[in-house]
Amino acid sequence: MAVSNQQSHALITYFLGKYRARYDKDPRDFNRHRDKWGFAAMIEQYGTPRSKEIIDYYFETRRPGHPVNYLLFNYDKLHQIMTEKAEDDEKRRQLRMESMKRVEAWRSGKQ
Repeated sequence: MAVSNQQSHALITYFLGKYRARYDKDPRDFNRHRDKWGFAAMIEQYGTPRSKEIIDYYFETRRPGHPVNYLLFNYDKLHQIMTEKAEDDEKRRQLRMESMKRVEAWRSGKQ
């Protein structure tokens, strides 16, 4: 699937909006024409909705300054971390439910 310039620039605008919301200024190391290729690769690999989720997650991390180069070189790792975290959250939710059922069974057996 070929990614259009419009899609790349829309994702870039999304990134810049998140950056401005966080730091109240524009990133210093940002070049829209240079970085559009990295954003296009992200869209091609994960699609626009998931790419936005990756950007959102990136701004939740404690990475100082949130440089665009770090995002573009590590978005696949961020995606992997997001996937593993979602799986872990689901396993923990299931364990909590099982524990609640065991506690209820134990309590009803005690009475």
